[in-house]
Amino acid sequence: MIRRLAIASVQVPFVQGGAEYLAQGLLQACRHSGYQADLITLPFSYTDAPKMQQQMHAWAQMDFTQLNGVDPDMVICLKFPAWYLQHPVKVGWILHQHRPVYDLWEQLYPQPSTQEIELKQQIETWDQQALKQCLHLFTISKNVSQRLQTSCGLDASPIYHPSPLADALYTAPSEGFIFAPSRLEPLKRQALLIEAAAQVPHPPQIRIAGTGTQAKALAELIEKHDLQDKVKLVGELSQAEMLSHYAHASAVYFAPYDEDYGYITLEALGAAKPVITCSDSGGPLEFIQHQVNGWICPPEAHALALALAQVQANPSWCTRLGQQGYEMYQALHLSWDKVLFELIQ
Repeated sequence: MIRRLAIASVQVPFVQGGAEYLAQGLLQACRHSGYQADLITLPFSYTDAPKMQQQMHAWAQMDFTQLNGVDPDMVICLKFPAWYLQHPVKVGWILHQHRPVYDLWEQLYPQPSTQEIELKQQIETWDQQALKQCLHLFTISKNVSQRLQTSCGLDASPIYHPSPLADALYTAPSEGFIFAPSRLEPLKRQALLIEAAAQVPHPPQIRIAGTGTQAKALAELIEKHDLQDKVKLVGELSQAEMLSHYAHASAVYFAPYDEDYGYITLEALGAAKPVITCSDSGGPLEFIQHQVNGWICPPEAHALALALAQVQANPSWCTRLGQQGYEMYQALHLSWDKVLFELIQ
């Protein structure tokens, strides 16, 4: 019988995102269900190949059969390279692999060095060995499962989990703006939204929330297109402000490149708001149907501009799409109890 659970993951210092919310949500769910559980992490850095290899070796030498006098019955591994640890009952719930050496390789390393190629080969070999040792393999989405099958030839069942905001979401009458919350990073493609707005004769108000490396570039792009009165960078929002923005938006823009899962999609649907996404956005496509609960557009400014114009011109249609999205969201019955049942079957 499983009584003691260890959750193994990594922590990128000074970063708090979806992976951290998931790990904490899983830990709280385990404890709430009566398991003796703890989350064990090591710091992780993407700085260079030698540092990465050092971290890989550190995890490979970790013996989880006894931790401070406690013998975990099972270890749930979440992120690379935590699944290199040693334990006879190891389960993988894969958030994602180390994407820079898999699906993002050609994009990030058009001319890789010998050292980078060797690191890629080492990670591929070690992943194959370690993941095959797992008693069961799961992922957080069909998209991540497909990547794992493509890269490693391994089958893994997706397990959806609720957003950290799930219990607090609510809806309210639209105030006519597009809400775009996410980290301000290239893969999240806020620049594409701004370029789209520049092609709409009378664009809707757009509020882009979040912080990140692209803040300055996005501000300059807004100014370049003279959209300062229409597109606002509102920065980091409190939870109450996030909930209010979801509730009062006409629609939510979330069109990242090949997202793993994407809380934002679920949060928008939970607030009864349609989602504007793209045909290469990955995770959101598992929940969004074109003109049923949102829009799925080619990743081009012109196509997104048409969706923005439809939002602007058809507020009652947006409301109907949002309600249909909410009904589909409710039908998912997302819960941590279901997650634990699958993981600890």
